[in-house]
Amino acid sequence: MTEKRQPSVAVSPDELLLPARARRPEDLVRFALGAVLIGLTLLAADAAQSTAGGLNADAARGAGRAPQVLLSVAGSFSTVAVLLVPVAFVGQQILRRDVRRIAAGVLAAVLAYGTSLLVDLWAIHLAPHAVLAALTGPVPGGTGSTEPVLSYLAAVLACMTAAGVAQQPRWAAALAVLLGLNALTVLVGGSVGVLSLLLALLIGWTLAHGATYALGSPNARPTAADLFVGLGQLEFSPVTALRTPGTGAHEPHHYLVGQADGRPDLDVVVLGRESSGFGFLRRAWQRVRLRTAPQRRSLLSLRGVLKQESLLCYAVQEAGARSRRLLAVAELGPDAALIIYEPLSGHTLDQLHDAEVTDALLRDTWRQVKLLQSRRIVHRNLVASALLMDDRGAVHLVGLEDGDVAARDLALRTDVAQLLTTLGLRVGPERAVAGAFAVLGPDRVGAVVPLLQPLALSRETRAALKRHDGSGPSDPAGAAPDLLAQLREEILRTRPQAPVEPARLERLRPRTLVTVLGGATAGYFVLLQLRQLRHQAAARPPSRPRPRLRPPDPHHRGAATPGRPGQGGHRAGHRDRPGPVVRLRLHRGLHACRQQRLRH
Repeated sequence: MTEKRQPSVAVSPDELLLPARARRPEDLVRFALGAVLIGLTLLAADAAQSTAGGLNADAARGAGRAPQVLLSVAGSFSTVAVLLVPVAFVGQQILRRDVRRIAAGVLAAVLAYGTSLLVDLWAIHLAPHAVLAALTGPVPGGTGSTEPVLSYLAAVLACMTAAGVAQQPRWAAALAVLLGLNALTVLVGGSVGVLSLLLALLIGWTLAHGATYALGSPNARPTAADLFVGLGQLEFSPVTALRTPGTGAHEPHHYLVGQADGRPDLDVVVLGRESSGFGFLRRAWQRVRLRTAPQRRSLLSLRGVLKQESLLCYAVQEAGARSRRLLAVAELGPDAALIIYEPLSGHTLDQLHDAEVTDALLRDTWRQVKLLQSRRIVHRNLVASALLMDDRGAVHLVGLEDGDVAARDLALRTDVAQLLTTLGLRVGPERAVAGAFAVLGPDRVGAVVPLLQPLALSRETRAALKRHDGSGPSDPAGAAPDLLAQLREEILRTRPQAPVEPARLERLRPRTLVTVLGGATAGYFVLLQLRQLRHQAAARPPSRPRPRLRPPDPHHRGAATPGRPGQGGHRAGHRDRPGPVVRLRLHRGLHACRQQRLRH
């Protein structure tokens, strides 16, 4: 079945190449890191109450040595200035008409202030006593206690961070000086504790990056004219550009650039931060969970993406395999990059008619993969869209962004399993396995039987398997045989001694992770309950000991027993009645005498 390709559209010189906003993975990483640091700060407040109290006492002693007039003036100035600086910065952004950054700053400030108030309520009403004692203290020279979190400080830091103060060094320096001066004055003045101040700064910093990731960071958006200028600096001579419509924001944008003087056209790929960081969470989870996950080292850097793409293209060309020929790479502003290839026309495997997928094409595909494996290069994404047949019928391997060099045997065998599944979905298991045997040999194909499992395949291939096996959303479960099982049977029919036990590809199972997290959470709450019980027992007043009664002494029955104060003792000569123990001994003695008399 052939898919219709959308017609290209001419690009005007003032057309923007990137979307207005992009979700950058570094913002998500900083948000997660800030959340972890907030949790660790609260745990430290619970476990290190004495340390926090010592830090606060040291700050109070330092306040006593400083001149009170100087502290008062510095505190008043820093409190006013730290509130006026965000207003001035937002006013500058309004004059520049940067509405998106203003919206991000206001949202971050509201979130940080609300979160600080929630932490205050939690610390006062729900938190353990140790946390409240570590975050608060007595107000100097007054009654009551200090606030657990300085809400205004968190809001100010969140507003300016989300509004892009890091891109303006002068404003960033002014903010750092004012925040430091304000923190020093409130800390030395005893208005706040060390952990409380640290918690406020962490809340502001974390919520700023969370709001930035949720709304997206503004892009420095190059135009088609900037693209032509960048190509001219690389000694190309662009005159026209065509693009394919309907490209998603997270996908690379392809442009067919025509050159002057009859020079060949260029296939230009424009990468933005949205495309380079797309799927960050999924890739990070795969890296933690699976041993066969792509070792992606350039999630946070466009320059890293360019280096990885260049290395793989040059390595594939040196191995002799057919792929797009890389001409140049370059940066196009702070948020965009260019990858320039020779144009390669043709159709991918999923766009070919059934009659065009011949056995010769299958063997040519396996030969290209064999060339990669001879140099220990892995593709990691051998899906149908990565196999392109040109106008002469030759197969080219494209989509190398997840590949790697100097790969291990497990990754090499995973590539073979992935391609077997891709070709099996297209032409059936018999033809796919026959082509692999003809090129790779039975030994190398038989070694991939333990890897014919869904975990070793890409997400796109797993979705295609569900549709093929009849377990998708539109077909009843079990409507078709399992393709992976058919591939294993087909390989074992020719290579019966091949291993059949599935390989263990998981480093960490989701069930194990849930169990560990649940156990850690339950243990934490149990420790909190034990700590509260200990504090309650320590705060309870000691009970009076009950008086111990001495048993009567039978040798001093006539002795007087001193009574309580104000009362007379027992009368002299009074014979105490024998207690239960004495009566039991007398009874046993009398019984023994009777038995002895009866014997005589």
